[in-house]
Amino acid sequence: MPIIRIIFLEQGITELTTLNFFISPAHYALVIYASLVEVGRMAPEGLEMFNQDGSSVEMIGAEHSPGMEVTTGSLAQGLSMAAGVALARKLKQESGRVWVFMSDGELQEGQT
Repeated sequence: MPIIRIIFLEQGITELTTLNFFISPAHYALVIYASLVEVGRMAPEGLEMFNQDGSSVEMIGAEHSPGMEVTTGSLAQGLSMAAGVALARKLKQESGRVWVFMSDGELQEGQT
């Protein structure tokens, strides 16, 4: 997924405190985990726990999964959450970026 590479690796983003990146289709959680391994924020061994019973490295990421702050199970729910975070940052006069990745299916139904 090139956008992940652009945002995290090619822009040299290693400090994630001023960045919120929402991957709205929750079934893309594996992409987040692999990206976390690439930037050194998750041990490669963590991928061995992917989709195992009792593991937080879930197929559909939830707020307790590595790299996740929220659950984005419903179609286009990530867009609504990202808009809320961006508005909150603006109202608090905080710096930072908010990114949201959506699938084509989400643009055809859901909250959009």
